Amino acid sequence: MMAVTRRVSSIKNAYHTFCSLPPSQLNKSKVNNISLEMPPAKRTRRGKYSRGQISSSLNDTKRQLLEYQGRLVSEESDIERQNVIAQAVEFLYGFKPRPEQIDCVKWLLYEKRDLILVAKTSFGKSLVMQILPCLVPDSIIIVILPLLAIGAEQKEKIVKILGTVARPAFVNGDNVTLELLRDIQRGEYTHKPLWLSCSCTFCYDH
Repeated sequence: MMAVTRRVSSIKNAYHTFCSLPPSQLNKSKVNNISLEMPPAKRTRRGKYSRGQISSSLNDTKRQLLEYQGRLVSEESDIERQNVIAQAVEFLYGFKPRPEQIDCVKWLLYEKRDLILVAKTSFGKSLVMQILPCLVPDSIIIVILPLLAIGAEQKEKIVKILGTVARPAFVNGDNVTLELLRDIQRGEYTHKPLWLSCSCTFCYDH
């Protein structure tokens, strides 16, 4: 599109130059001398990252995540555990978590007991369940949702934000197969948004 625009602009300039010539100079040789040169094409930065750079970045992300996982196992102080969780969230999501989010994640990681979180819309409740499998190696999260649209939205968000370290599977009546269930059993996925006709509940399988 840019090339066509530049071409049209050059033709317009040539036309105006042609019209400004006096009648005595309107001969073939003069017309042929009118320049229709196009400006140099603009270079883009598309493809500036090689596959090697992408692979290196992915390895760095996984290496950093392994460090957080190890620290969560070794740290005994509640304050240090909260700091590690906050650092992991900021590393993966790009923003600092709310104190209540950190408390919920810490409770599920270390207490391993039921949790009921009641919070306003846009509080960030989904972050709690999204980040858990990223902090515990070889783990999976199961989320039971009342609406198909919510499940599809959750999968899209997980892929967009945690795509390099998470593998979500949106299981519903339209796609559930024996092969998919076997892949889940083999640990091919880290997040399982499930659609069921019931109220929304939360379960974490360590």
